[in-house]
Amino acid sequence: MTTHLITRLEEAAEGSRELDAEIATRFGWVHERRIPEFRSPKWWPPIELETKEQTSAYAYAKSNPPPVTTSIDAALALADRVLPEGWTVEIKTGARPFHRAIVHPTYRMENKQDRCPMGLSKASAAMALCIAILRANNKDKS
Repeated sequence: MTTHLITRLEEAAEGSRELDAEIATRFGWVHERRIPEFRSPKWWPPIELETKEQTSAYAYAKSNPPPVTTSIDAALALADRVLPEGWTVEIKTGARPFHRAIVHPTYRMENKQDRCPMGLSKASAAMALCIAILRANNKDKS
C-alpha cells in the first residue's frame, strides 16, 4: 500500500485533500464520528498527539486532515512526529524541475555511502518531503 501511495504522490501535479487523507490514515489519524453532536465525521489525531493539557475531545477534532501535501509546515510537523529522534531533513528547491527532500539519521554525515530515503516531486517541496517520509517509514518496517 505504501508503494502505491508513493507512486501516486510522485505522479500528482499538486497536493490534495485526498492525498492528505491517505497520508494521515497511514500515520494513525482516524476519520470517524466520535461525538454525537457532530453532524459529520471528523479527523482525530493519533492518541500520542492528544496532550494532557487539552481535556476536551472537541479540541482534537479537525474538519480536514493535516495539509501535508500543500503545506511545508504541516509536512515538517509530520516528519518531526514520525521520524526517529535525531533524524535530519534536507529540502532542496531551485532551478531544477524537481523539488527534492532527503531524510536521514544525523550520524549519516560520517558515512556518505548509506542510501537515504529521498523524495522527488514536480509539485512541491511538501510533497517531496511526504515521499521521503513514507520511504523512510517503509524502510523501518522491512
